[in-house]
Amino acid sequence: MDGLHSTQLTDDNEANTTKDLEANVTTEDHESPTPDEPNEHGNFDDLAKEADEESEANSDDDWASAGAWESTETPEYVDNRTPLEIVQEEVNSKWKTRNESSRYSRAIVLLISWEEHDLGDEVEEAQNKFQETFEYLYKYDVRRFRIPKKKPYLALNKQLLDLAEWDSPDTLFIVWYDGHGSEHEDRRGSPIWYSHEESRTSLNVDSSVVSTTLADCEADILLVNNSCSSLTCGRFRSKGIVESISASAFDTITYGSPTPNDLSPSMSWAALRILRNRGSVEEGITVVEFHRQICLAVQWGSDYYPECDGDNVYFKQSHIRTQPVYTRLSADSVTAHGRTQGIVLRQLTCEDDIEFPKPFIYKPDLLLRLLVTSLDDMDPKQWTDWVLSAPSCVQTALLEKPENEEDSTN
Repeated sequence: MDGLHSTQLTDDNEANTTKDLEANVTTEDHESPTPDEPNEHGNFDDLAKEADEESEANSDDDWASAGAWESTETPEYVDNRTPLEIVQEEVNSKWKTRNESSRYSRAIVLLISWEEHDLGDEVEEAQNKFQETFEYLYKYDVRRFRIPKKKPYLALNKQLLDLAEWDSPDTLFIVWYDGHGSEHEDRRGSPIWYSHEESRTSLNVDSSVVSTTLADCEADILLVNNSCSSLTCGRFRSKGIVESISASAFDTITYGSPTPNDLSPSMSWAALRILRNRGSVEEGITVVEFHRQICLAVQWGSDYYPECDGDNVYFKQSHIRTQPVYTRLSADSVTAHGRTQGIVLRQLTCEDDIEFPKPFIYKPDLLLRLLVTSLDDMDPKQWTDWVLSAPSCVQTALLEKPENEEDSTN
């Protein structure tokens, strides 16, 4: 009896203990200790540390379980074309216009002057003639902008930003200014453009707005600064070719007359005379040659000295006769031949008027065999420039690797 009773008590105690444990487990599941009260398992800081470690472990497990297709990273573009294929495609795309002196598909001229100035009607008349020349002879798009009295800098900056909207590698921008000019205060900056000769009461704009606004352009830029003290030497950070013709150098005054009966005619008269030449329009003229011819025309006025009778000739002494200055404001871009490229002014040809050659050669007239070190290491740009420089009689160029030879590079 005693033994049986003892056994029963033990079972009852175990049952009570089990109920107490279940109660404790239930309580612990629904009630968590407050941050200020330590748990029986230890300090609250230890619990927080354990929770962080568990969260990190779960995060690692989730990341490890993600498949490769769930990645949000954009794969890099891989060009699987061989260098030879790249050269052939570039040649095909540029072969149509390779013999054109002008490599541009679009040219935009921005003629800038002041809304109010003291230069009379000569500026307006000259810009009218330039607009006619560029529009009808060269097929360029011409825009006229007169710098206003109200917020002149912001207005000019907006006009240049509108011009930059047409930026592309095959576009030419011509920024042409007619007006007063003065050297920058620090003697190293860009010239200051003035509306009137008296600078103290005149409106002014820092011409560096051109270089800063068009800094990121890929188009080629020709800057013509027809004013006093107009030499520009600030480097352009654009990707295209930038050349400049200034009517005068630092701290110098431009002299000239719009008539040819002058030993020192104006740059505007000389520029119009050269641009309207048939050879310049049809065959093209580089900016360097354009500047050279302007200097000759400004120096002599015409092919001969007119009779100096004191009435019909406005004679000026040689020491005050200033010459236009040419500067290259962009870094040199060297072609495959080691020559520096430059801007060419020439009449644009509509694509509808161009007769394109056949894209493939069925019966070649000439086979040119080349031995190269490695076709895999060839520079596509150098090869493209070299092929495009073929004589004008070459109608089509097709690059093929010989198929009957295992290794044509040895």
